[in-house]
Order: sequence, then C-alpha cells, then structure tokens
Amino acid sequence: LCFAAMPVARAQSDDGRPSIEVHNRDTYAAMPLKELSSRTIIEGPLAKTRIRYLAENNHDVRIEAAVNLHVPRDTVLTGFGYYYGKRFIPGKMYDNDEAWKIYRAVTSRGRDPGIMDRPSAQDYHAQIFPVEPKQDLRIVIDLVQMLDTDAEGAHFELPLTQGSARGGALKPLAVDAQVTVMDHGRGDLSSNAAQILQAAPSGSADGVESAEEVAVSGGAALRLAGRFLPQQNWRVTIKRETEGVARSVFSLMTGRREGFFALSITAPRDMRRPRIVLRSRPGTSLSMPTDFGQTEAWGRLHIVGRYTRPQTLYVSVYDETAGSRRRRRVLRMTVPLSGERVSDVGDNPAAALWADKRIDALQNAARRDFRDEIVRLSKRFVVVSRFTALLAIPQEELDHYRKVLAKQKVETNTQWTGGGGGDPYIAVKAPADARQVVAVFPNGDVKNLIYDETRGVWSGRFDIPWGTPSGEYRVTIIVVQKDGLRSRFVLVYENLLSAPQIDIPGGMLALRARPGEPVQIRVSGKGVRRAVAVAPWGERIDLAVGESGAWQGRLSVPAGWPKGQALVTVVLLDGAHNRTEVSLDLHVE
Repeated sequence: LCFAAMPVARAQSDDGRPSIEVHNRDTYAAMPLKELSSRTIIEGPLAKTRIRYLAENNHDVRIEAAVNLHVPRDTVLTGFGYYYGKRFIPGKMYDNDEAWKIYRAVTSRGRDPGIMDRPSAQDYHAQIFPVEPKQDLRIVIDLVQMLDTDAEGAHFELPLTQGSARGGALKPLAVDAQVTVMDHGRGDLSSNAAQILQAAPSGSADGVESAEEVAVSGGAALRLAGRFLPQQNWRVTIKRETEGVARSVFSLMTGRREGFFALSITAPRDMRRPRIVLRSRPGTSLSMPTDFGQTEAWGRLHIVGRYTRPQTLYVSVYDETAGSRRRRRVLRMTVPLSGERVSDVGDNPAAALWADKRIDALQNAARRDFRDEIVRLSKRFVVVSRFTALLAIPQEELDHYRKVLAKQKVETNTQWTGGGGGDPYIAVKAPADARQVVAVFPNGDVKNLIYDETRGVWSGRFDIPWGTPSGEYRVTIIVVQKDGLRSRFVLVYENLLSAPQIDIPGGMLALRARPGEPVQIRVSGKGVRRAVAVAPWGERIDLAVGESGAWQGRLSVPAGWPKGQALVTVVLLDGAHNRTEVSLDLHVE
C-alpha cells in the first residue's frame, strides 16, 4: 500500500498578508469562503472585531476541516467557535494536553468538537470534526488589535484574503464588513475599498462601499459590502489630528482594584532605541514593553499595563543620542487612566493585550519554567498560549467524556498516516462485495471497517492505547472475499511520544545579515510535518522542504532594523501536534 504525502497548506497569503485558509484535513482540498461578515469597534488605539466566516463544503462524506488564520501584528484572538447545524459551539480554554486528549477521544465517537491552538504569535490553527456532507462550515472568531501608525494616521486591517490550499479555485464571496470609530467624524475616516473592488478579478466584483455615515452613537462608521473576490485586505485609516507628538489611550477597570490600559505614542521624528518610563501614584505594574528598537517617524510605540485606580500617568520617552548609548529625555506627556468599570476581563480588550504580552514574556523567560502561571493567565484572559488551546465542545459530549471516556484512560498520540481526523485513519482498497474487512490491533482488539461508496475504500478510525511505547504500531488487515478466500497484510503506523528532533547545520547556529538583505534559514529534523520561522521584527514564514530534504526559507531584514544581536525562532510540529522550538542567533551587521 502507498500513502501520498500531502503538502502543508500555508496559513498566510503568498505575500505574507493576514489571511484565512480552510481545507479538508484529509486531502488538503480547499474549502473556499462563501460569506464574510464582521463588525469592528475602534476606541483609542484599540480595535475589537467579531468575524463570521462561511466556508463551502462540497464533500459527499463527513470530513474534518482545518482552519489556518494569520492575523495582523499586535493582534490577539480572544474567542473561537463554530456552528454544528443551527447550534453554536463556543470555545473554552484548556491546558493543551487535556484539550487534545478530549478532542481525540470525542472524535473517535464521530461527535462534534473543534479545537484551536497557536503555532506562532500571528498564527492560529483549528480543527473541526465532523463537518457533515454538503453542510457548509460557519466559524466565528473575536480579535483585539492595536492599530498600526504612520504619517497618515492610525490603520485598522481586516483579513479578507485567503491563503493557498490544494485544488479548487477561489470564488467571489459575499462581504459585509463595518468599522465604527468612536469619537470621530466621517471626514476623519478613509479606506482602500475602491482599490479592493478594482483589483478583484474581472467580472467578480459588484460591491460598493457605503459612503453615508452609518447611524452610530458617538462616532462614525464605514461599510464595505458586496460580492467579489478580494485580492487585498480592507484597510481603514483614521486621519492624524496633529503634526506634533500624539498619544492615544484606552483604559478600563475590571472589578474594584484592577484596571488595564493600552497606550500608543507617535512622534514626528526617528528614534534610535527609545525607552518609555511611567510614573504615577499609586503606580502601574507589569507595563510592557518599555524598550524598543529603531523607530521611524510616526512609527508606533505601543505599551500595555495594569493600574489599581483612576489616576494620571506621567510618561517620559528617552532616546540615545547620536554617537552615544546614553539616553536623554525627548518626549514628556500626561495620560489619564479611566475609572470606568466592567465586571469581567473578557469585556476589557486592553486586558487581553496585556495578558498576551505577559504570557509572551513568561514563555521566553530563560531562568524558570512558568508553565503553571502561563496556563492560569491563558484561562483567565482567554488568550491562547504555547501550553493551552481553545476547545469548542457541546456540554453533553464533555459530560460523557468526564463520566465515561476519561475513565478508560485512552489517548491517541500518533503521526497521521494515510488519512486524517482526530485519530489515525485506515483506508483499505478491497472489493465492495467483500464479506468483511477487519483490523486486528496488537492488543487483540478487532475493528470492523465500513465500506465508503463515495471513495471506494473500506475505512475506519482507531485509538492507540495510553502507555503504548513510541515507535512502530502494526495493524493487521484481514479481507474476507465474497467466495470466502482471505487475504492478510500489515499497515505500519508511527506512535510519536516526543517532539520532533531537530538538526541545525553548523552555519545556521550564528546567522549574519545586513539591514535590507535576506537571511537564509535551514533546519533538518525527524518526524517534522510543518516548520515555521519567526523573526524578531514580526515577519513569519512557512519553511518548505528543499531538494536536500531540509526545511528552508528566507527572512528579510528590514532596512531600518538596528545593528546588533537578535533571535530568530524556529518552530517544528509533527503530525501529533508535538512541537520543538529553537532560537537561532542573528547578528545584524
């Protein structure tokens, strides 16, 4: 028997823009979007967005869908769910190991969970099983985003483009997106809606942007609506109000003595290595980040933090002088922190951004293992981390897992071979009129396979018992022909209990590059199904397998990136969702 090696779909568009991509996890066949609707509220430097996607499903059998989402920089996902029929199944945060254990156990019963994890800072990956034949998949996500800034003003970006998957041409989709900006008039807003429609393939666009001000209280809104195939994301710009130093703040209390703020500072000058110092009484805590790399004029200085009561924050910005590493104060301002309160951190978008920065700092700490603290923060603030995942599962299925399945101590941790789903998949070519096709497992268990008329195979899923050692897992297949003759053969699966092994060529241990030039990344590994490289300036690339068998790709050092040491993170994932991370030293000359 031969099993085809499927390519890994890219979670981002071909030029690295934020995007979404949905496909059949078994075959990687694309599931193009049919509808996208979104509503965004912008207050100060923050945007809070809910997006509803509808992906087309033309399959004649049950499938497991995979969703890859690449979000803008300084964006965190705060909610995920999907519709099973007319029922909405929201996601809840779990420890990563527990979430995947529940997912695999429940999918083995053919029931309906969905799970979302986070391979890198800007990438989210979801699996949803089952998606019923010919039933389109409806997904809902919530995002919180710090707005990008430049000389024109502040910018919000809505992911409209779709990443690449195997086969299936993308089609025009129905778009209905609205962005509401509080405390601004219609004349302060502009967007690239006209360019989006002009760039759409010929004959695919019949949409228009609503020019009138949508009726909102305390602000103004833009709307993009129509049916077309987007070739670029929707970008809404809030015009700069002053040519001088500007600051924008969002702050909100959660409970009686805990508040969170997000502050954006822009200035009409380049800065070499700015540092922000905050002073107040009784003070703020765990404000991040405070040190920045080279920042161009009007570039963003974003900082998030906690505070305990309404107060005035005194902000100073220090920067290096030319030819010296000593810093002097170049900016000073005051920032009011609000006393307005909400009852839950989930209603405070600044809290999610703060938690994301805090979790990132703990995940990259060198001196201690902060896993317990990271999991606690992730669950409280609903921010996916390296150690957690969002699990969307009906309550009755969760109850059944806790009462029955969990007590059976069954867990799957297996490289996907020959099929897909939450569990290993068997597909056997045998005559449709065979009396019986069975799978016999090493522990003596027997499973009857079912004939799938649409695919012409006898198929089924199975679990590898908890405690099975790593290595080969051999399944004997017995086919009983119509005339009673029997044939026997063996399928070999690989049971993976550890993360992928990595081999770094000597030349990759210390990378060198100049600003504005590319830097080559190349790693090899055993058991790797996907590899991602993440640069300190926010660029993220999927590595591809080269002729030598190594995973490789190129990052581009920004022209303005400061000289000195930096770290490039490479993440390797296997078919069982185990992961290995390695940091490569990069010296920018």
